[in-house]
Amino acid sequence: GAGAPAETPREMELLAAAIRAGEDAAAAKEAADAANAHAAHYRALAEANDTAVKEMQTAFDEMKKKSADDLKKRQTELESAIKKTEEAERTAAETWQRRFEEAEAKARGVTEAEAKAKAAVAAAAAAEAAKADAEARVAALSSDVEAHRAQMRSAQQMYEQEVVAHATDIKRLSEEERRRAEDAEALASARDGAREAAEAAAA
Repeated sequence: GAGAPAETPREMELLAAAIRAGEDAAAAKEAADAANAHAAHYRALAEANDTAVKEMQTAFDEMKKKSADDLKKRQTELESAIKKTEEAERTAAETWQRRFEEAEAKARGVTEAEAKAKAAVAAAAAAEAAKADAEARVAALSSDVEAHRAQMRSAQQMYEQEVVAHATDIKRLSEEERRRAEDAEALASARDGAREAAEAAAA
């Protein structure tokens, strides 16, 4: 201004240096702020990836536990189905044996009745009434034998149907166990892929 001493070249040089130093300091601060922002951003990404991996691990652990529980349940059901099948076979075998013995006893009764009927026929006329009674007994016993044979055939059909039904249940449970094993393997593979991706992003 008026009356102010003029700056010497040295003062001008010092002033210019001061201005440059101020600009360099501002640029350095801006660069430092930008670097801090980038570091915070990458740190946030790493934390997010770490959280995602932990969540996937937790989900995998829960799925693994549930699969193990379901597998144990299916194995229990399979063992129960096998036990029921064996019990049905045993019961059916006992039933068949009992009815066979009953039929044999009835057949022996028929044979005995026939012998009595023949003896009655050979007897005197007074034995006619006894003969008719014996023949009636033969007819009734024959009917009983046929009825027992029909029951045996029905029991055979019911047993075969039950065996087929249990075989279907066993096949279904086996297929369910196979699918769950495949699901667990796929989930483990997905977890490994996610962990590798997180590690690559953090590197």
